[in-house]
Amino acid sequence: MFTMDGEAETQPTESAQASNQDLEPCPGVPKAWVVNNIKDWVMTEIGTGTLKECRDAIEAAMMEADKGSAGRNKKDRPFFYVTMRGEPPELNLEPFTSMAVTAFPAYCDISGVASLTDLDGARAVEIRKAKQQPQGFRIRVLHDADTEINLDVLGDTLDFQSLYNMGYDLHPQPNHGGGSIAFTPDEAQQMRAAEASAKFCEKASAELAAALGEAGSGGGDIIKRAVMYAGNMFCNQILKQTQKIEEDGGILTSDGSRRRTPGGVFLKLLKEQIQDPQLKAVIFETPVQQDFNPNAIPINESAEEDVSPASSSLKADAMAFTPGGSAINIPGSTPPKSSSLAYTPPTSSSLPPDAAPFVPGK
Repeated sequence: MFTMDGEAETQPTESAQASNQDLEPCPGVPKAWVVNNIKDWVMTEIGTGTLKECRDAIEAAMMEADKGSAGRNKKDRPFFYVTMRGEPPELNLEPFTSMAVTAFPAYCDISGVASLTDLDGARAVEIRKAKQQPQGFRIRVLHDADTEINLDVLGDTLDFQSLYNMGYDLHPQPNHGGGSIAFTPDEAQQMRAAEASAKFCEKASAELAAALGEAGSGGGDIIKRAVMYAGNMFCNQILKQTQKIEEDGGILTSDGSRRRTPGGVFLKLLKEQIQDPQLKAVIFETPVQQDFNPNAIPINESAEEDVSPASSSLKADAMAFTPGGSAINIPGSTPPKSSSLAYTPPTSSSLPPDAAPFVPGK
């Protein structure tokens, strides 16, 4: 079969192969599947009919599996599939090996990830829960090589800018069947993701600034940095809150002399709801408080030396940055658990050693 998250490759046993041969595909009829016995690769049909029926079957099965996940070996995480034409999910066999595959992580709830089955052009969707933090899912979408999958419709489910920040360019790859599903972006992926990120930020921030009446203003620069570092999904949540406040009559400036512009309301909410001092400093280009991290070691100093925070020459724009921030507060929502925080890319990088260093906010 294939591997995921560095697990050993598995091959079906003879008994499993005999059992799987009994599966009857229904040409043109979508089917939902689960593979609980990964070692033997025993595929169990859990739904058939319309895509909605398959989506509901997948969602219900994932909910049930999630309830019994406590204490389960991480390697026992089941695979879930929807095949749009009813084929058993033998992805290392035809017709799937002639297809392209788009793979990416998704950090959303079960209902959100189940919505991936509605993608136009998809021939099969594979979903498996991630074994490592942060909590999320590993997704593979198989589609005909000459068919482009439009992931933009998942803008309310996937935070594309966060994926780009992690090095994912959502670039289709050939499906070679067996082997490893790589979720550690290589250098080429990182470079493509950087290009995609720049284009995405320009487009998303321009649309957001236009909606707020901030196009061409200084606030537009802040909005662009917010999209880049806090994520477009978070910014759109702030936009919805802003629009609701405007519908209710707006709010006044701090001195009460006038009503805030929509852009002013957005920036106020943005500043209030980002609690991470470092992320806030990068987006608003303000200094980080001196007592932000009293145990920090200034550049070129050692841990043994007694150095007060005030003596540090470390500038705000030279501090290490975590894409997505570590503390974003949305009123009315439950504070995120540590397992659901924005993903921090691995510290080891495959970028060339002579690559120019990146300075946030510049």
